[in-house]
Amino acid sequence: MFRKHMYFFIIFVGLLSCRKENTSWSTKWSFPIIKDQLNLQHLFGDTLLKNDSSGCSIVYEKSLYNLNLSEYIKIPDTTISSELSINFPSLNLNPGTILSQKNVENEISIGDAQLKRIVVRKGSIEIVLKNPLTTKTIYTIEIPSFTKNGVSVKQTLIAQKGTTSSPSTISSTLDLSGYSIDLSGLDNNTFNTILTNFDMQLDPDGSVTKVSNKDITMMDIKISDIKIEYAQGYFGNLHINSNYEVPFDGIKKITNGTLNFNQATVELTINNSCKIMARGKINSLTSFRTSTTTLIPFQNIQLNNPFFIAPAQTTGNTITSSQKKFILNEKNSNLLPFLENFGDRYKIDYSFELNPYGNLNGGWDEIFPTSGIELKIKSVIPLKFNAQQLTFQDTLSIDLNTINKKLESGSLKLHCETNIPINSKVYLYFLNSNRKIIETLIGSNEILGKPTSSKENQISIVYFSPKSTFYNNSNLIKYVVIKTILNSVDSNYEFPYNGTLNFQLSGDFQTNTSY
Repeated sequence: MFRKHMYFFIIFVGLLSCRKENTSWSTKWSFPIIKDQLNLQHLFGDTLLKNDSSGCSIVYEKSLYNLNLSEYIKIPDTTISSELSINFPSLNLNPGTILSQKNVENEISIGDAQLKRIVVRKGSIEIVLKNPLTTKTIYTIEIPSFTKNGVSVKQTLIAQKGTTSSPSTISSTLDLSGYSIDLSGLDNNTFNTILTNFDMQLDPDGSVTKVSNKDITMMDIKISDIKIEYAQGYFGNLHINSNYEVPFDGIKKITNGTLNFNQATVELTINNSCKIMARGKINSLTSFRTSTTTLIPFQNIQLNNPFFIAPAQTTGNTITSSQKKFILNEKNSNLLPFLENFGDRYKIDYSFELNPYGNLNGGWDEIFPTSGIELKIKSVIPLKFNAQQLTFQDTLSIDLNTINKKLESGSLKLHCETNIPINSKVYLYFLNSNRKIIETLIGSNEILGKPTSSKENQISIVYFSPKSTFYNNSNLIKYVVIKTILNSVDSNYEFPYNGTLNFQLSGDFQTNTSY
């Protein structure tokens, strides 16, 4: 039995040693390559589409700018410094003697603003004392201007003895969050003014202390990082300039052609929730299309002309914003050509001025926690249009190496299904990893749109015949660009909310397999 198996093994090895060439054969191979869908969500996103009894529209709403004035009004870091000394060359003071400064008005700088009162959202003070006296000293600092729940700031600090040349130092910090600051002064008739009281008591258990007029006690109140919750007064003449860019990256997939809209409406709304008069101006509004580098400025008589916005109204704790609204449409502007530019970048440039005529309100303007100037936009574009040579282009990744077979000949088949009455011509561009074109293919026929009288979706089959360059370089193909040129069947067509054009690309190829 063993010898019999050995003979078989020798014969098998001999047959293998006589083989000179690989075995190969050709087969037909069909396989799907990619799927894609053209719909409104590709261009605008789900949140921009509205579908109701009036039809399908693109509705875009956004707050372009919201200036919170409580963030804009700045209280700069400042230090209130006080000095306390005797008016005589020298005195012997008994233990427990008290020296005082009462109701000292300290003016702080807040630019051209004149504030009467603020409520602090965040901030702090640091009190620093330098004691030159040769005895322990008790300092009591009160700031009547700073109150919380009806109680003013009051700090007692005990400083150890020092000398004129080397005073002892002591400090204390306090969180001002939630504090109210009265800046109207002692008689409530001024602004930007902080009251302070300062008492100095010599150690009651000490001895008689000799004090000269060179023994100057220094006190610094350092106010830092103040953020405003509420403010009352005159906030100065503020100029605010800004611009905002709205990107629509999906629009970049439209590379050519025209889409003629029948109508559209854009609302620009400025809300003023500050109790301050404002003047504004929309300096420019532009549409920029990257594919053609076309820039179209918006044209309307209201553009680039100043307008006024009344102060907000308050009733108790209720704030009613004042509002300025611009209604822009095809009758009062170049809105339709502006939109038909297919801009993928819209830029708006604007400016606001608060208190353009100065302090007309006697310092009774108010800013609340939510007070600000807001610029909002809302556009409504009914999707009733006529498309001519409208070119949509989408790039998808593919890898023909995954089939593990050498492509020799055959065709590509594009299966299309649509529920919209728009005819389409399709081109395929095959690209390498550097996105350089390897092969360009034109469809054998158009994709037919769904007839308006039909209830069934329209199905079309489009064939493509690759050239030799496609087969020779199939291993290098990494991307396919589907370029679709759309033409409306009806001249005034209302695009349905669920309008889609579905693609499925597959290959029917003769392949070669070798072993």
